[in-house]
Amino acid sequence: MRVMLQDRIAHERVTAEYGQMILLDGFTAQTRGQRFNSLIADALQCRGIKATANVRTPGETDVIFA
Repeated sequence: MRVMLQDRIAHERVTAEYGQMILLDGFTAQTRGQRFNSLIADALQCRGIKATANVRTPGETDVIFA
């Protein structure tokens, strides 16, 4: 099953920010990891998938999606 892109502008923003993260531009290791989790959630949302990043749980949950 292929999921279609729902929001092309948001997808382009996510792609650009990922490119910036690869260069380690303006991120510490911790903030880069947290933002990466958010980028994964954002990328899923661009495809119409409900996703939440950095959820506070007793363990460590990076991204939840359905």
